[in-house]
Amino acid sequence: MALTGAEMISLEFETTETVLLENFDLINEKLEEIKKMGISISLDDFGTGFSSLARLGELNIDSVKIDKYFIDEISHHDEKDLITADIISMSHKIGLTVIAEGIEEENQKEYLENMGVILYRDIF
Repeated sequence: MALTGAEMISLEFETTETVLLENFDLINEKLEEIKKMGISISLDDFGTGFSSLARLGELNIDSVKIDKYFIDEISHHDEKDLITADIISMSHKIGLTVIAEGIEEENQKEYLENMGVILYRDIF
């Protein structure tokens, strides 16, 4: 970028699911323009809004950030009862990077690392 000297590839644009509700097609078109500029796009708080699995694959995004609700569930339920693995698997299957924030416990960190999730802002 001319003003800051930052490389476009190092920039990330973050949006939430609720933004997409207003006009999915127009917003998705704008996201595509941002991606073409070399800026990565992340869908934040994924899983607690109005997620549409059918639409997720159509979105011009690079990654999803799993909502903290699903991170917290790791400590409170058996692995077999978690839908967190399904969210991660589904996202990976359509080529998205999965990111987790707000990790507070070692078992959460281990579980997410084993699932191939990128960990941000954890306390470890």
